[in-house]
Amino acid sequence: MKATLDEIRDHMDEALESGRAARLLNIPRYTLPGIALRTHMLRYETITSDFDNFVRTLNVGKIPSLPHAKKGLMANSLNPKEIFTDKQLGVINALFKEEFLAYDYQML
Repeated sequence: MKATLDEIRDHMDEALESGRAARLLNIPRYTLPGIALRTHMLRYETITSDFDNFVRTLNVGKIPSLPHAKKGLMANSLNPKEIFTDKQLGVINALFKEEFLAYDYQML
């Protein structure tokens, strides 16, 4: 099933306006009020080596292989600036600013 550009934009408007998009924030999952918890960041771009390095810190004998469990359309080939409106990009940047900075990603 493919959505049209207008359908994608309408869905994003609804997610942003309803607050559902905020459920995607990661930092609250890894912090307590005023306290940063120790984490091992695994980046999508380097997931295999990041996973291997993390498992090594656990002193596990054999590093298990990491399956490619979510197959389908890969977002790497998509440009959010061509999909979302300027207003939507502004809201996304404001909502996820702390995460863009913490995980060293460029804002949209």
